[in-house]
Amino acid sequence: VAAKTREAGVTLSARREGGQGVCICLSGRRDRAFVSFKGSVADLSEADLDVGRLLAPGTSHLHFSAYYDCSGLQPAVPRLMARAKAERGATVSIVPQTDATGAWEGGLLELLP
Repeated sequence: VAAKTREAGVTLSARREGGQGVCICLSGRRDRAFVSFKGSVADLSEADLDVGRLLAPGTSHLHFSAYYDCSGLQPAVPRLMARAKAERGATVSIVPQTDATGAWEGGLLELLP
């Protein structure tokens, strides 16, 4: 998969040990499937973000995706969303993806208006 991804011109890199995650969509005429390697995404945390750039002047929207995959970032998401709204007047959105545990916990409900 990595070789084919590189052949397609995608650069694979990671700031952490464990590798960069990748998701490939296999799409047919009537169905689709996703093949995923999550890599080190669960270890992503606020310390990995450049919050100054994230909330730079001119930021009008802040979007978080894969909320349940990024468990290390979850504690910071409410604070970052609140700062984006308060400091930049930005709109915010979130795509939780799927909670593989089936519990649907982790603070998602508290983020909803």
